[in-house]
This record gives sequence, structure tokens and C-alpha cells, in this order.
Amino acid sequence: MGLFSKKKDPIKAREQALASEIEQLEDQIRALQGVLKTAKDEPAAPPQKSPPVERRATVKSPVPDEPVFEPVDQQRLQNAGANPFKEKHEPRTLQKEGSTSFIERVIRFFKGPTSSNPKLVSYLAAGNIHGLQPLRYERRVARNRLLLWIVVIVVLIVGMLKWLMP
Repeated sequence: MGLFSKKKDPIKAREQALASEIEQLEDQIRALQGVLKTAKDEPAAPPQKSPPVERRATVKSPVPDEPVFEPVDQQRLQNAGANPFKEKHEPRTLQKEGSTSFIERVIRFFKGPTSSNPKLVSYLAAGNIHGLQPLRYERRVARNRLLLWIVVIVVLIVGMLKWLMP
């Protein structure tokens, strides 16, 4: 009888499989890095002299260790930074935000927190993940269990009251 056994979670199983694949890939990376280090340690063949090439005005490629900076329009930044809160603090805007903020706070209180991954939530609600029941089914099962427990407790309380008060 499977009353007290826990169902296997397919997401956990997939997570473990992916973790083992990641470990294998990391081992391969370490092995390849070792091969690369041994190749660097071996002396390289002396460079052959090439005939002189006409040098044109070329742009030097940046050294990989140095950061590359892009030109920034300072005038635009100064104009934008002059009064960044101009639009936000107009009297009508403040009045509008003040009147709706209480209502929005009440709505947010009853809605609960928003999810960081809405696509996953929609998959869970629709039951599109193989091996998992839809969220609406799980809610219905939980609701039915709660109702059953409430009925059992009410019957026990009524039975105790009849037994204690003849």
C-alpha cells in the first residue's frame, strides 16, 4: 500500500542527470586544459623570418587584458542628469499615485507574490511537464482532503458532545 511512500519527483531525477552530465563535461575541460598546459610548456619552433611587409595605417587590435571603452556623449549625459525627477513629481501625478497606491497595496496583498519564472508557473498549472499532475488537480485533491478532515473532526466533536451530555 502506498499511503506513506513518497512519489518520485521527475524534476529532481532530471536535475541529478544534468548534474552528472555537468561533472563529466567539467572533467573533460580539466583534461583538455592539462593537454593545453603541456603543449605550452614544450618549446616552440623558432619563428621564421618573413619578408618585410609594407605597413599601412592600421588600428592596433586591443590587448585582451585591457578593457575597451566606447566613446560616451557627455553632453547628453549632462542634459539627462539635470532634472531626472521632473516628470515624476508633477502635482497631478502625485495625487494620482497617492489615490491608487492604497488600492494597489490591498490587491497585491491578496494576490500574493509574483513568480520569477511565469513560464514555469504556466507549465505547472497546465500540467505540461511529463510526470507531474496539473496544479488544478493537485489543488482539488488538497481541497478534498481538507474537507474530509473537517467532516471527520465535526463528527468526532458531535459524538463527544452526545457522549458527555446525555
